Amino acid sequence: MKRIGISLLLALLICSGVFGAQADNAQVAFTSSAITLDGAAEAAWADATVLGMENKFGVTTTFDWMTWSTKTTMTPKEDALTDATVRALWDGNAVYLLVEVSDSYVGANDKVMIGLDLLNDKLPLTEEDDALITVNPASQSISVSWGGLDTPKYQRLAKDSVVTLKTDAEGNVTGYVAELAFYVSDYAFNGGEALGFDVSVANYGAHVYSGTDNEVVTYHTADDISGDNKGHLYGTVVLAQPDAEQWENRPNDHFVLQSLIAQAEALPGGIWEDETSLQSALAAAKSVETNAAASREEIGSAAEALKTALDGMRHVDRVSGSNLPDLKDTPVTDNLPDPFTFVNGDGVTRDTWADRAEEIRDMAQYYEYGFMPDDPDSVTASYDPESGAVTVNVTVGEQTKSFNANLFLPAVEGDFYEDGKIPVLMNLFFGFGS
Repeated sequence: MKRIGISLLLALLICSGVFGAQADNAQVAFTSSAITLDGAAEAAWADATVLGMENKFGVTTTFDWMTWSTKTTMTPKEDALTDATVRALWDGNAVYLLVEVSDSYVGANDKVMIGLDLLNDKLPLTEEDDALITVNPASQSISVSWGGLDTPKYQRLAKDSVVTLKTDAEGNVTGYVAELAFYVSDYAFNGGEALGFDVSVANYGAHVYSGTDNEVVTYHTADDISGDNKGHLYGTVVLAQPDAEQWENRPNDHFVLQSLIAQAEALPGGIWEDETSLQSALAAAKSVETNAAASREEIGSAAEALKTALDGMRHVDRVSGSNLPDLKDTPVTDNLPDPFTFVNGDGVTRDTWADRAEEIRDMAQYYEYGFMPDDPDSVTASYDPESGAVTVNVTVGEQTKSFNANLFLPAVEGDFYEDGKIPVLMNLFFGFGS
């Protein structure tokens, strides 16, 4: 009896949110109608699910000059000045969101944050199915950051997602509308699935640090998800189950095929054992993609053939006789590899250590750094004595790439000068860029 009572108490505590966030379980209505992402609500949006933005918070932001950082305090409030409506639809391929916000002042700090946990696994949000979509109305831009440690396989946010400002007859800004979509077709959802989901609308006045009308309204969470989203347990939305006729009439899915075509076209040439299968599958896929009459089965078959070709690509082994396996063919290991064992499994002896060291060097180049290229056609450099910047230009064929370095010379002449030569320090910094 005691065990039953404790179990019942735990269940009540969990459901009440003491131990975990409550699930919201709003049903996302299904539509067979085409949705155009243009910021204008088509007739289909009249049947959309309206998500309750019921959590309201006043926001106080202060700046700490000692630590040069901001501190944000959110206080629950009964009523909010912010009028935000969020509608949701799905069509078997993508989930669509229509966000409408009434706001007479749209500033740089205003934003809509949409949190996704597509598998609803409630794990720390670092998996490929986790994302945070940011809508910035002031710059009229939408961006997405994925939780996966590697580049996601598919870029799910629809490229034509849009946010536009609303104005009245006199041209005064009255708010904004965001219409966006994220694709889920590769998960083969067909209705009834629960997706981890949340949305917060942050509305700031002209004076962020002294304004009294700064607000955040949310669907589920009790804080602003514009910060670090790894610890959030989002609420849920449930994809409505379509009937057989609706499912049969759903729009054809081009997302996976278009994503695979983009992957294939982005691969560099000349580094693969055989590119003929990929080129053939790519040409067939592009032919299907541009055919407006292509059936769902034809689109799916073309995508599967292209995926198979991509999975079959193997790098050329530039190390003669090394027989290093392609990265896709390397065995999974839970520990660091044994440095005293060759790739073929042979043990290393005193007499063969030099060969193993050579193999390790080849592995570092083949799997991680790349091989040292052939000598370039030309290398030129220019030096700016005022800034100490050195620009190095490397030309191979018709392509020229440049990188910069800083050259530090001694400030005054010293005893270390010999034969007109002076010691120098050169600092190279390679950042990440596009």
